[in-house]
Amino acid sequence: MAKTLNLKVVTPNGPVVEKDVESFTARSTEGEFCVLPGHALLLTSIAAGRMIVKADEKDQTYALDTGFLEAGPEHIHVITDHCQAAGDVDADSVKEEIAEIEKQLRDDELDSAVREELKRKLGWAEARLGVAG
Repeated sequence: MAKTLNLKVVTPNGPVVEKDVESFTARSTEGEFCVLPGHALLLTSIAAGRMIVKADEKDQTYALDTGFLEAGPEHIHVITDHCQAAGDVDADSVKEEIAEIEKQLRDDELDSAVREELKRKLGWAEARLGVAG
């Protein structure tokens, strides 16, 4: 059995993370989960939140947007709209973004599709703020 998993995180702009990892932790729509080498086949939807990968015996944290994950004994493939390393998050600008989205969500006249998109954007912003150092 392999000691690592080949992780590929892909966004519409192309690959964001591509490395061998010892473990992968994220949040699905059902709750937090961890994938280790030798894991059974898994297909799940990802909720916006923290992604932690262990590589070279060090934890690395990312903000991960909603998406999908497919994993097996030797690999993990994630398809998402956004993924950002914790160290690249500007907490002040994300706080401003959250305030603006929350302001827009207070509008009772929003149609449901716009409201859902704003909620998705809010989840992504909160994920980034949650990993900001």
